[in-house]
Amino acid sequence: MKLELAGRIKNISSLHVRGNLISPMLIKVSNQSKCLSFDYNAGPRGKLFLYRRLENGALYRIWQSSYSRLDHVAWIPGDVDLPDGAYQLVFEGVLLVARPEYRISISAEIWLDNVKLLPGPCSSSHS
Repeated sequence: MKLELAGRIKNISSLHVRGNLISPMLIKVSNQSKCLSFDYNAGPRGKLFLYRRLENGALYRIWQSSYSRLDHVAWIPGDVDLPDGAYQLVFEGVLLVARPEYRISISAEIWLDNVKLLPGPCSSSHS
């Protein structure tokens, strides 16, 4: 998944560009631990969220990246122990440009790669 923002921005107070990647419906049985493993690169202007969407449409955030990574070249590993139940996984990438008070050119990207559903809890070695 790649979410990209590029171009010229003029006279707006803030800009949020969002993109989603949605899985098929997953059913997780309570006695079978699963780990969702992935790599991401959100750069200094991006944030990545992971939600579970229930059958009734309700969204619950189960993971989020932080803005503190300034090294936008590095891939960062992420993993999440998945809760029980039936749901879809929703990755949401959000690109931010804070207060572009003057006309500026911007470029920002979020990358997601190597998404894997692995047996067992994330604390076990999945190298």
